[in-house]
Amino acid sequence: MIRIRKFKVSIDDIMSYFIDNDEIFFEPMQSRLDITKFSEKIYQNAEQYWVVNDEKKIGFMAVYFNHPTKEFGYITTISISKAFQGTGLGKRLLEEAIGYASENGFKKIRLQVHPHNITAQNLYTKFGFEVIEDDGLYRLMSINITA
Repeated sequence: MIRIRKFKVSIDDIMSYFIDNDEIFFEPMQSRLDITKFSEKIYQNAEQYWVVNDEKKIGFMAVYFNHPTKEFGYITTISISKAFQGTGLGKRLLEEAIGYASENGFKKIRLQVHPHNITAQNLYTKFGFEVIEDDGLYRLMSINITA
């Protein structure tokens, strides 16, 4: 049974997920950032949402909801394991983030996406995210949250 649960796992578990699923990221994570430091930052500062299938982690989203005036939350990573892509689980993760933001008084959610990751951009656009900045390397997208 596939479920989405908000719970905190260890730094090692976060790192393992990223390493085991490196090929699903548009640019492999290991080639563009220090996975250990990124996992530590997520563990210390982010809300963790896990997609679990019979206790196996098949998807992950980390969101920083720590802006001091609740101006915006920031999705730092969202992914679904290759075998489960295209099943609506990414959509369900976004719904979780938007629900949390709405319930907790955040005005916006932002995220970055690679300009060639058209599939992800299409999903975000369907939710109402709009590009607010494009530096050629990444597009910063934002959605307004209504309470």
